[in-house]
Amino acid sequence: PATPVARPSWHPAWPTEGWATMRPAAVVATVPDEVVWTGSSAAAGPVDPWRLPAAVVVDLARQRASVLDPDGVEIAGLPVSTGGPGSETPVGSFEVVGRQRLGTAEGDADVHMDFFTIFNGDIGFHGIPWVGTPEDRLWTPLGEYGVSHGCIRMADADAEYLYTFLPDGAPVLVVG
Repeated sequence: PATPVARPSWHPAWPTEGWATMRPAAVVATVPDEVVWTGSSAAAGPVDPWRLPAAVVVDLARQRASVLDPDGVEIAGLPVSTGGPGSETPVGSFEVVGRQRLGTAEGDADVHMDFFTIFNGDIGFHGIPWVGTPEDRLWTPLGEYGVSHGCIRMADADAEYLYTFLPDGAPVLVVG
């Protein structure tokens, strides 16, 4: 069951119309009272179509992203790996500004990131980076400590979940 959390004061106006009533293309099977999202790993279990993500809080100390619905209720807790020493993920309040199905690392065109959801310049959520082919993934200790150049790495299925369902303009809060 979801754990209720206080509505964050950093974003008093939650989106409640428009995107939340649309049926996402990634929803593949409907059963009574629930919708099954087949690509999810850490966003485990059925995804309630009325509880789509509206915001994300990234806790750098815990290496965890809390996905919140429009009422501020946590609907998923995702293990992540944030920026490593010297390339820390910036702390602050941001919003989703865009997405790329396949991103490329700045300064190394051979490093690719699937399901890149951008929230701060060239920083965002994405799947585990790979070099050359998707089978050649970079080592990433999800939920343990940061090793990225500032982005929020997560399991590919979790990155796809945010890429697909988290709307542009959604708040992202990064805390220490």
